[in-house]
Amino acid sequence: MIIEYKQEGDYLIPNLKLDVPREDIGKYGRLRYRYLKGHNPDFCAELLFSGELCKHLVKVNKEALERFMALENQLIKKSGLKESLKREDQMEWIRQRNQVRTIAEELVLAEIIYD
Repeated sequence: MIIEYKQEGDYLIPNLKLDVPREDIGKYGRLRYRYLKGHNPDFCAELLFSGELCKHLVKVNKEALERFMALENQLIKKSGLKESLKREDQMEWIRQRNQVRTIAEELVLAEIIYD
């Protein structure tokens, strides 16, 4: 690897460029970053210095979103939540829907983010 330097007074400063992805790291990517920074800082630093941190966070966010959607659909089918309930008792439908979302979110956090 060849590193180029620029002269700043008496010092040579390396010309470093970060490889920033065009995609947003998203909610789950930010959660993963916070977790790595607090619980596994060596791995976080290794990813950062190798230029793989942003790619890792984008990948984790994509996987987490896909898993969340799949879990949510499975839980809706398993719980028997029907659209007809929305017309009959909207507040009960919202309560059950929020419960499904919370369970799916907790599973995604445990399986992907905090693993």
